[in-house]
This record gives sequence, C-alpha cells and structure tokens, in this order.
Amino acid sequence: RNLAVEVVSIKDAGLRAKLKTPEEIADVDFSKIRGATLEIQNTIFVLEELTKAFDELPFPDEHNVQTNLQPDIRFIFGPPGTGKTTYLAHEEIQPAMLADDPLKVLVLTPTNKAADVLVQKVQKICGESPDWLIRFGTTSEIGIENAGLLKDSNYDIFGKDHFCVVTTITRFPYDGFNHGSIDYKFKNIAWDVIIVDEASMIGVAYMAYLLEQQKQAQFVIGGDPFQIEPVVFAEDWKGENIYSMVRLDAFDPVLQR
Repeated sequence: RNLAVEVVSIKDAGLRAKLKTPEEIADVDFSKIRGATLEIQNTIFVLEELTKAFDELPFPDEHNVQTNLQPDIRFIFGPPGTGKTTYLAHEEIQPAMLADDPLKVLVLTPTNKAADVLVQKVQKICGESPDWLIRFGTTSEIGIENAGLLKDSNYDIFGKDHFCVVTTITRFPYDGFNHGSIDYKFKNIAWDVIIVDEASMIGVAYMAYLLEQQKQAQFVIGGDPFQIEPVVFAEDWKGENIYSMVRLDAFDPVLQR
C-alpha cells in the first residue's frame, strides 16, 4: 500500500511519519507489517519557484544586492545556547503582537523543526493558542496542531490585519493563503516586520530575494554566524549566507570586518 506522508521526524532510535489523513491506515493490521520503504520526492521545484520569483523582480541583471541592502536590518546573534530564539519570541514577537495596532509579522526559518521550536516558545510565553499566531505548512508537533495553530493554503486570512505567521523560507516565493490567491501569497503581502531565525542555515539566494522583494519591511535576523552552513546546489554558493553578505564574522564589533 502507498501512503502519502506529510512530514517525518527522527527521535531517539525511531522515525515518525505523519500522514495527510489518519483514515489511510484505519483498516491496517500493524501486527502483519514486516517493513516499509520511504520514498522522498525531488524538491527541485522549490528552486524553480525561486528562479521564477527572481525573474519577476524589477531590477537589471547587474544589480548588486550586497551594495544595495536596505538599512533597516537588525541582527540578533551569539554562540549556541545563548537564547537567541527565546529572545526573538519574548522580546520581538510578544511585545509586537500584544500591541493593538495593525501589524503583519512574518517569521521564517530554514526547517519545519526550527519553525516548531519557535512556535512552542511563543506558546510557552503567551499561552497555548494566541489568536494572532499562525503556524503555516507542516508540523510534527501534536501540541501545535491541537492548539489550532496549524494552517494551510486554504486558510482565509482576508480582513485580518494583526497576525504573526511562522513558516519555512522555501515557501516564501510561492505559497500563501486564500487558496493560492495572488494577493495573499507570502511574497505579495506587505509585511511590517520579517524575522528570520537560524539564519546561518539559509542560502544566500533566498535571503537576497527576501531582502529585495520586501523593501518596506523591518528585518530582524537571528542566528549564529559560525553555526551550520546552508545546504547548497551550486558550488559557488557554498558557505554563503546573510552573514557573509554583510561581513558579520565576529561577536566582538571591534573585530568585525
């Protein structure tokens, strides 16, 4: 039998797979199962969508993203274990969303796991299910689903003007709300604040597109310049991320190039 798996996660010695619908295994006798094969589809389409999104940007081929960076970028950085993600949840997201003014906040991470960790921290600080918090995409955390925070492209966000969406950066160029309506794609929403967590793991192409496409937004970039580098498909991009772009390569400001 073939089953559609939405997300997988590894914990201890086990691998957990989340199905799209539980009904797919309602009639399965697990005592008779002796093995399973996991087939992973090629995700090259995300690069194709990023390429198409770049082509839509109104600048010439010789445009230099590095020398034309907008000034409204703040960096929250430090070594592992210094509480960067907690800081983003407690000092950036919570105060912004507890205000009454209309505000659209987008939080982007390199992986679903990182997105889940940040959402769980916000839940711990603000309560299990704040009505302004949206976890978009897929999750392996039952607590996030049970709290009613998990949404997909069918979610109707029309008329809402005060919310915080947490998702992965690969979805930014092509995904969105209201059944894929062009006005409610992530890239076409005029975000007030964009927060990026675990930024060292995000490829420079995604960050360049994000910074160029959302010129009106305030950016908060969280991460560790010396942590895991992004997985890349082009050798020329190896080791390149937002930190190499802005030449942030030391925790002491005096030593930064």
